[in-house]
Amino acid sequence: MSSVFIAPKSEEESYKKLLEMINNGILYKDIEKYLTPENKKILGLKEKFYGCGLRRTLIDYYNMININDKIIFYRKKDLVFYGKIIAKQYIPEVPDIYGWPIRHNMKRSYVYFFDNIKPINISVYVFNEFNYNIMPLTHFSNINNEVMDKINERYGSFDSFIDVKNKYIHFF
Repeated sequence: MSSVFIAPKSEEESYKKLLEMINNGILYKDIEKYLTPENKKILGLKEKFYGCGLRRTLIDYYNMININDKIIFYRKKDLVFYGKIIAKQYIPEVPDIYGWPIRHNMKRSYVYFFDNIKPINISVYVFNEFNYNIMPLTHFSNINNEVMDKINERYGSFDSFIDVKNKYIHFF
């Protein structure tokens, strides 16, 4: 079973950088020389992909991230974007290339890459139906296995759960 991680983006600067990332993506040519051979194979095939980074204080969460895990971005009590992890790598240069904010004198060099990003509009309180309160969400974290089991039992998959709960309106 894949894990689901939640990344808070409530601070204006952080949310602005997320939107910039989603609009522009990561350019393979900007990071190719820093990638491992394995990540070159994965990311070199992608037309568009995205990335965010964690500080070293969150290394335990970074180490838990696996390929095909899900990532949800949170802003002001709402889940706003949803995607799939495709690669990860420690790359100290990426935060400088993309102007990612430095917090507590630490760069966000533990980079995870994702794709299949889609906008969503789901209240964080959606997890209350499973007696799970993620508030206050102050740092990168994951949804625990017990809750994931309940979601999969009730909805079949986390993707189905997102589809059922999503209130985002798509305009064509």
